Amino acid sequence: MPGTEVKEPRLNLALECLDNFGSLRLRVTGASMLPAIHPGSYVWIGKIDPEVLTPGSVILTRSQHGVRLHRLIAIENSGSAIHYITRGDNNDHDDPVVAATDVLGVLSAVSKPSLFFRLRTLAIRWLRTR
Repeated sequence: MPGTEVKEPRLNLALECLDNFGSLRLRVTGASMLPAIHPGSYVWIGKIDPEVLTPGSVILTRSQHGVRLHRLIAIENSGSAIHYITRGDNNDHDDPVVAATDVLGVLSAVSKPSLFFRLRTLAIRWLRTR
């Protein structure tokens, strides 16, 4: 994807697939979108024109550490540029402002993690406390 400066090669490949094929499946690793999206869930992202987004949509954006999947809270039109304000459902603060060029796609579907994944995650957390 032009302009992508992400350090992880797998992520670069995933973003290239989104750009070329219009959709992408990713596994969620964080808890910032709880309770709507659980860690370990698979999400399907579709390519979208940022100008047709509305607040309430969950969007995939480029960030300085890779990508972020958060809810669109507000759209700010500052003359010639449009900026997007996002926030994780489980967060109490907004993310840094997102430029239209950093909007990669919109959430189209979520598949919750399997029971095996959830049990494995709990076991790993328990072992780390020992």
